[in-house]
Parts: sequence; C-alpha cells; structure tokens
Amino acid sequence: MRNEIKLTAEAGGIREYRLAANGLKVLLVENRVAPVVTVCVLYRVGSRNEAVGYT
Repeated sequence: MRNEIKLTAEAGGIREYRLAANGLKVLLVENRVAPVVTVCVLYRVGSRNEAVGYT
C-alpha cells in the first residue's frame, strides 16, 4: 500500500500537505538561514463527554 502525500494549500511561504491514508496534515515552512529542523506535534483529540475547550 502506497501512501499518497498531496500539496493542498500554499500561502505566505507555508505549504500544507495531506496524507491520504489517514488525513494527517503537515505544514512546511522552509528557512534556509541555519541547518536546523524543528518539529511541533499537535493532536486534536478529546473525549466526546468533555466540555468545549477543556481537555
């Protein structure tokens, strides 16, 4: 099974990609000033019984 990664949006130097298999969204911002990679992971999850804004 091959995972398809598609460019879905691009604005202001930020590119958004989606992984077709599970809907994972990846935002890519290139800055070639220094040879550094920064990763930030955000999980949009919670229980259906929790109040809005409270996880």
